[in-house]
Amino acid sequence: MHIDAFRAFNRLSFDLCSEAAPDTYVLTDGANDQGIDFYTSSDRSYEVFQCKFASLDNILESDNPLSFNQEGVTELSA
Repeated sequence: MHIDAFRAFNRLSFDLCSEAAPDTYVLTDGANDQGIDFYTSSDRSYEVFQCKFASLDNILESDNPLSFNQEGVTELSA
């Protein structure tokens, strides 16, 4: 999977899930990001996001449906 697909997914997630202004979007996904993919920052207010991006090949090859659980929240609070 090319890294640009992850960046595009993070930006799409921001566009769909955040009410913050587009110029407040900060991509942080990478090494030592503490599990944070992106955040917004405006007037001392922050929204912090973590996205789960599954490869289409992994979805098609799996016998189990995607599972969305507390793992992302646990990673952020650790």
